[in-house]
Amino acid sequence: MERLSIPVLDLFGNGGNRKDSNHARSREPLASKSYQQIKIEITDHKFTNHEQQMIDTVTAWLKAQH
Repeated sequence: MERLSIPVLDLFGNGGNRKDSNHARSREPLASKSYQQIKIEITDHKFTNHEQQMIDTVTAWLKAQH
């Protein structure tokens, strides 16, 4: 991931069975200038009932890439 020249967003939920958080933790060493993890608290894998928060997070991240 460190050699990627394009931005990569790793967006995940922290709710449910915390499986996503555990998997995200295993990807933490990949973090670099082009790879960023963002956790959305209290939502599940599908961002159920938190769709707008997911959209807002992605939109803000995309705007920050310019």
